[in-house]
Amino acid sequence: MKKIAFIIVLVVFLGCNNNHHIALNDKFGFDTAWDAGSKTLKISGFNEPFALFFFSTMCSECAAQIPIMNEIAKNTKIIGIMDDSMGFDKDIDILANKGVEFISTSNPKSVKFFQSVVGGISGTPTTVIFDKNGKKIWQFSGLFSKDEFFRHLESVQ
Repeated sequence: MKKIAFIIVLVVFLGCNNNHHIALNDKFGFDTAWDAGSKTLKISGFNEPFALFFFSTMCSECAAQIPIMNEIAKNTKIIGIMDDSMGFDKDIDILANKGVEFISTSNPKSVKFFQSVVGGISGTPTTVIFDKNGKKIWQFSGLFSKDEFFRHLESVQ
């Protein structure tokens, strides 16, 4: 009986990769579950389309995209992934200086996790939209408008 229980736990553990992510601007952080078999990413407690926004601190295009992402975040869950951490305290200051209002992380373990989930990032800014089931539906590098974002989002709703 113990062997069967161990095998069940092992299968569940290997099938889903559950992670807690420390957020720079949210004291609770957030949890995700990645299922490599179905290639789905779920955010705990959230069953709507969402987007990952990969950005860096020295990127002028990223700085230009942030106000647009803040507007989008009023209607859609956005998670910012800052890939050039300068340390937790400095990163918090950077978010404030850049005007980032959406939940963000710069934890190196979380950054690597999200980069692997989307199949790698070739540059910033990169935005990846997921449908309500956690399937990747659109990935774009560079600047885009709020209207263009919502056109892609509406195509799956």
